[in-house]
This record gives sequence, C-alpha cells and structure tokens, in this order.
Amino acid sequence: MLSISKQIKNLLTVVVFLGLVSAQSVVTFDLDGVDECGFVSVTGTWDGWSGWGAHTDSGMAADIPAGDHEFIILCVNTEGEWWNDIWGSSTVYNAPIDGSCWNGNTEYPNYLFNVDGSGDSATISYCAGTCNASCTIEGCTDETALNYNPDANADDGSCEYFGDAPGWAGTWRLAPEANALMVGPNPNDGTWWANSAADVDARACLFDDEYVFGEDGSFNNELGSETWLEGWQGVAEGCGAPVAPHDGSADASYAYDDATVTVYGTGAFLGLAKVYNGGECSSPDDAAASITYDITLSDNDETMTVLIHFGGGYWTFKLKTAESIDNSEIVWGCLDSNATNYDPDATDQLLDQWGNLVCVYASCDDVP
Repeated sequence: MLSISKQIKNLLTVVVFLGLVSAQSVVTFDLDGVDECGFVSVTGTWDGWSGWGAHTDSGMAADIPAGDHEFIILCVNTEGEWWNDIWGSSTVYNAPIDGSCWNGNTEYPNYLFNVDGSGDSATISYCAGTCNASCTIEGCTDETALNYNPDANADDGSCEYFGDAPGWAGTWRLAPEANALMVGPNPNDGTWWANSAADVDARACLFDDEYVFGEDGSFNNELGSETWLEGWQGVAEGCGAPVAPHDGSADASYAYDDATVTVYGTGAFLGLAKVYNGGECSSPDDAAASITYDITLSDNDETMTVLIHFGGGYWTFKLKTAESIDNSEIVWGCLDSNATNYDPDATDQLLDQWGNLVCVYASCDDVP
C-alpha cells in the first residue's frame, strides 16, 4: 500500500509540475519611443523587480507564469558600469495615472497585464509612458489647416484648407417660424417632433442665436447672454447662460462644397448643440471636434436647409440670413380668404407643430 501511495504522490507531483509549466507563456514586450535608450529592460512582479525581467539581450521576451502582473520600463543610460545598478542608471517609464493600463496606485503607477494560462505566446505593445500601442499619432500636422490636430506627430495627408469664401458667407439664424427645427426618421421630416410657431417666442433665446460664417473661413456661434439649454448639459431645460464647450468659445472654422458644410472646433455647431454625426450628446464632454452637415440653399441664397443624420434619424434645421429676417416683418395668420379666421394683414401662413394650416372653416365644403 505504501509503495502505491508513493507512486500516486509522484504522479500527482508530475501532473502539478506539468500544469505549472503549461501555465507559463513567453511574453514579448514591443515598445515604442525607446530608441534613445542604450538598453531597455521591463521589470515587474514576475522577476521580483530585479531590473532584469525582459530586456534587450533577451529579445525583450520572458517566460511569465499565469496570473495578473505589473511592470515598469527602464530606459538605461549605458555609460560606465551601469549593469551593477540598472535601476540607478535608468529613466523609469511608469503607466500614466488614470490611463487604461494603470494599476490604480498613484505612489507606484505600474503597468498591468495578464497571462491567461493557456501557454500561448503573447505580445504586449506600448509607447513607453503611455497606454497607446504606438507613439505614432496620425493626423493633420499643418497649423494653418482647418483640421489641424495638435496631438498628431505623423501627417496623414488629411489637411483641409479654406479656399474662396462662399457667396452665402455671413450671419444666419434659425428661421422664426414653425418647423424650423424638425426631427424624424427621414430628412425634412418632423414626425417625432417639430417646433411650433409659439416656440419661436417661448424659445426666443434659441431663435436669436447667430451662426457666423466669416469671409476668412472663421466660424462663430454668437449666443449672447442666454441660449436654450437642455438636461444633458447638467442644467434645467430652458433659457440660460451658455454651457461650455457649446458656448461660442471655440476657435472654430469651416469648410464647404456644393452640398455640405463642416464646422471645425470642439463645441461649434449649427441648429442644436447636442447633435453630431451619428449621435447626440449625453454630456458636454461628448462634444465633437468637427461636424458635417448636408445643406441646400434656396430663396436666392437667403434660406439654408440643414440636414444631419444622428444615427436613429435626421434633424432638419431651417436657417435664414439675419439680414432677410431683420428686413422682413412677419405677421403670422391664416392666409385663406375662405376661412372664418382669415387675416388680411398676415404675411405668412400659421402652421401648428405638425405642419397643418391654422385656419378655421364654417363648413367642410370650405376646407381646401
């Protein structure tokens, strides 16, 4: 019996040993931003912070057991006998505090990773000192371009420049009428909601907002002391002081073609602050760096119909030039002389929020 027990014990030992061996993985650290280092070493929990975990001479690879691990990156100055004190000869790259790769410890901000126990080899890629896989950030690097990206360090050819100003450059406002703001499943569709004529007065702080397209390619939201606010901005719905970044403070610009206009600048917008391409803001932090709108000009370029798809449907905004609004005295009323409430002084047909004529008839035979 004793002999059999010893055999079983030995077998279990072998099984456990094999399990531990299979749980290890060869992990390679693919690090960017360390070209100026004379020697690079990744050290962490698996090597007891010895300074010699995975390094230049090991091909930046190490056998690491299964489980959660932490590490930092040593950028070694190889002057003198640095190998006798690799820590003292190194610049340490920690994980950025609050980054997705950070361990949550502000005193020792280490990188985190996990070895899953499958035994499969793995590669961990970082730009040293960041949570990014690469130090290369592509974008427009020309400061004179409309879409200049100050974070980019590799130009991707996407720079856009302002040409000649369009004939419609100038100051625009929402048309002071029903259906100037509409939302529905299709373009030019107010099935889900549209402003009424009464909303023009109730939301006067919105209808006096100005969208200024400069001759030099600049764009400004001129909102005055009050604009229409909504709950997603962290305030009660109604007129109030503009909330950043949708407060006109953006250093904004615009680009255009025959069918679209793009406003550049975080917080710059047309129509409603919350709407961007593919979505609607749930907080001010969601503000887009740029927004592209489909536009159609009419009425001798005094009216601009603006469309934007936000994912679930379309918002339609009707803008008028500030000059055309200021030069026209609009009197809303029923324009049908067959109606009992016909108003001979009215200049524009009054519509309800569904786009129906606000006219009253003595009989059904009089209804057009």
